Amino acid sequence: MRPAALRATEVAAAEVPTLVDEVPILAALASRATGETVFRQVGELRVKESNRLELVAANLRALGVA
Repeated sequence: MRPAALRATEVAAAEVPTLVDEVPILAALASRATGETVFRQVGELRVKESNRLELVAANLRALGVA
């Protein structure tokens, strides 16, 4: 492997169910990527043990990511 710049991507709705636990780290990585990363149809993350979407957003804001 070689170092490379992170590029934005789109996480399709079909991929979300297999990435539920990875969304927080993917969101953190996306905050450092060039471009806009889009996660499609992630509403189910609001109804897990906690509202993961709100927690991810709050933690990114706490780190200074707007």
